[in-house]
Amino acid sequence: MTVRDRAALAHLRWLLIVLLSGAILPISDSVAQSTATASSFDVQISLSQKAQAKLESLSEGIVIAATYSANPASDREPHANQIGQIDLGHETVEISGRPQFVHIAGPHFAKSLLAETRGPVLLNVNVYSARRSGPDNILNCDFFDGNLQQAVREPLTLHCSLIAERAGSNYKGGIEPIPASRAADSYAIYSLLTPGAPDDTITPSQVQQWAIAGTTVNITDMNPAVPPDGQLKPPPDNPEAFNQALRDFNSRKYERFRLDAAGFHPSLAFSLIDQQQVKDRRQSASGTSGIAFFSAVYFNNNQTAALVYVNLWCANLCSAGQWVYLEKHSGRWIRRSGLVSSGA
Repeated sequence: MTVRDRAALAHLRWLLIVLLSGAILPISDSVAQSTATASSFDVQISLSQKAQAKLESLSEGIVIAATYSANPASDREPHANQIGQIDLGHETVEISGRPQFVHIAGPHFAKSLLAETRGPVLLNVNVYSARRSGPDNILNCDFFDGNLQQAVREPLTLHCSLIAERAGSNYKGGIEPIPASRAADSYAIYSLLTPGAPDDTITPSQVQQWAIAGTTVNITDMNPAVPPDGQLKPPPDNPEAFNQALRDFNSRKYERFRLDAAGFHPSLAFSLIDQQQVKDRRQSASGTSGIAFFSAVYFNNNQTAALVYVNLWCANLCSAGQWVYLEKHSGRWIRRSGLVSSGA
């Protein structure tokens, strides 16, 4: 019997137990009633040929990460997290680096915790390489962002390829430029946030000589690796735009891009430096020199809202990492929010 057959049989046995025990209840406002005990689900991982060959050559594994949450009951809103939800837990499952069918047992939700929530349990599933062979994720994978009941009803099919497979002839050193459809808005946002620019609010006053890292940082480069919703709340007048940009981050958070000085407007007053120059400057910098790091810019569906991570480093430990949320009004990007306290 294959792994998939065993997982399917286990799933059928679980469904039979649930049906016989009467655990499936009518849908209502209470998660405790609507979800009952149904929390296990199945994931079908598929791989491109190049991704499978690379994982096998590195003896690299795959991690499936599931995060559970729900909207708070009306009287429990003060207990919600930064994006207005109740955290219900998370789990990670590490598997071998090959296509396979995986059964996720799911957590046991405490009744006392579910009593603080309403509506369905929300589920986010991300897939990435286990990074046993190096510090960087090498996979570009589909993700799931919906509710748990959807996943329980039907297996999730998530496909992975290598990040490098998206490379075209314009690659340089394995890092591609920002996609053309995102470039103009991305550089407009970077130009607003460079040290000394109109919307720069965190440049340390003692630093006089700045450079900008020529490669964007991804979630694995951030220390700590805090996602946007770990620092920012969506604006009450436009939460959906923020949440769409957040979903874009979740699907692209492992990407890095090569910056081009010609994209900045007005002309960039600082030099762009490569990874070796970043390393050299960090080792020898004086207290008056610093490096600005940007992530890729993550957009909502119609590219009128954006999230970007900015980190300023200098020799005197003035590093301040922050997520910034912006919106585009009348063709101009405007900063709506930022980090309340500094980070690494």
